[in-house]
Amino acid sequence: MSALSATGKTAERSVSFEKLAGMMAVLAGIVHFLYAVFFVIISRSAPETGVLLSAIFLLGGGLLSITREMIWCDVLFRRKQSASHPLPNQS
Repeated sequence: MSALSATGKTAERSVSFEKLAGMMAVLAGIVHFLYAVFFVIISRSAPETGVLLSAIFLLGGGLLSITREMIWCDVLFRRKQSASHPLPNQS
């Protein structure tokens, strides 16, 4: 019974983790796009504003890119899990 509950907890953790990582990745993409807009377009018409906002969006995009590290942790966790429970031979 403990193996079943542990498996259920792992599956629940994985689903919530995937949702969080997906939302963070989409948000990072939006922030990186806004950085490009402010860096290229706004900086030409209003240099001070463009520089300030592009710097803020660059910092925010970098912080949100932690998602990449979260995804790698999840991949390694799943790899470790699958190595401890290999699939049966399918002959």
